[in-house]
Amino acid sequence: MRGKLETGVNMVHKIQFAMALILAAAAPAIERASAEVVAVGGNGFEVRETVRTAAPDKVYGALLNPAHWWNSEHTFSGSAANLALDARAGGCWCETLPDGGAPPAASGVAGRHRS
Repeated sequence: MRGKLETGVNMVHKIQFAMALILAAAAPAIERASAEVVAVGGNGFEVRETVRTAAPDKVYGALLNPAHWWNSEHTFSGSAANLALDARAGGCWCETLPDGGAPPAASGVAGRHRS
């Protein structure tokens, strides 16, 4: 049971990371955002969030340029300019180090750009 729980927790962390990545990339393209409480009850509440973003091509372009939105403090090299995102299945989320090496990288499982 413990192995399954750890796997589930690990998947939640991966999903949270992916969502944070998408939101960070989309942040420069967000035109308007709002939220409202639509219902309140004894056991909780319901919130509706609405976000209007720029055109999909603009958001997709921003996502592919991590140097503009990724914090350099969260890199091995100390510079987000060394990051690259290859937007295709099996593509690499990579960082090039000044000595020519590279830290462990993430890879894309699937991706598709729709306009």
